[in-house]
Amino acid sequence: MNRQQRRQIERETKQQILEYNNNLKWFQNWTPSQLEFHRNMVHEIEQKSFKDMEQIMDSCYIAAMIQELDISLEQAIDICGLADIHMNETREFIGKEGERYFMKANNDELRSGIKVEIKTLIKENRKINNLEIIRVLKETYDLANKDFQILCKEARQELEKEALKEIEEDIDKEVNVEVFKDGEKVDLEKVEAPTIEFKEVKDLNPNKPKLEIIDTIKKIKGKDERVYIKDSEGVKIGDKHYKDITDVKYAIKVLESNTSATEDEINKKIEELKKQLEIEQDYKRKELEKYAEIEIVFQM
Repeated sequence: MNRQQRRQIERETKQQILEYNNNLKWFQNWTPSQLEFHRNMVHEIEQKSFKDMEQIMDSCYIAAMIQELDISLEQAIDICGLADIHMNETREFIGKEGERYFMKANNDELRSGIKVEIKTLIKENRKINNLEIIRVLKETYDLANKDFQILCKEARQELEKEALKEIEEDIDKEVNVEVFKDGEKVDLEKVEAPTIEFKEVKDLNPNKPKLEIIDTIKKIKGKDERVYIKDSEGVKIGDKHYKDITDVKYAIKVLESNTSATEDEINKKIEELKKQLEIEQDYKRKELEKYAEIEIVFQM
């Protein structure tokens, strides 16, 4: 940098300092009404800038959802509206708690503990929705709704994985069945492997024997008088035929899916009946107390 350039920078710096001092002096002479007007004007500019940015973000999210998800434009707009609600609530938490909110929301130990409670609520009532779960959790934890929604989803996914793992473990367990022959129980550990039988098949050339394998069929008796027939094609019971263990796993999943809704409905009715019973018992208790008091009054 040469001498002329340095002088130019020095002149510009001095000019900026002079303008700043003049503006500061002018600003310090403002009346209270002028200060209030300035604050309101700055706030309006900030709000407009924020709304413009919010509209841009919403349109980007809507476009992304339409591109990746099979939903309508109206559904995408509704989802953005929900996101705005979550955003406003989260902004209130941040304004109220500051950094402490982020420490709570990102605390792994706290999140794990909340998910345990969510799983318990779901196991007690399979049809409970997230809003009902959140109402219960808010009595103990002070977090934004969006945090609870995410935790509910994580907990439900973990429960699904746990249920699937239990099914697979049950399938892998050894199934104890009893085998009977001529009315007597057979010790499977002492049963030798079946011998494949061969028989000679004669054709036009008697000097060239052929061997034909005759399939060995096992008949196995299980619990509740169930009878299984095992051959080279798989296992049959009644009119059902299972080619391999994959068919069995699929049948288990279908059974779970078909019975889950019915079980949930029955459990719901049981809970309703329990509540009705509690109401009746409470009514009975109060009436008995009333009659006991009436008897005392007669004795006065």
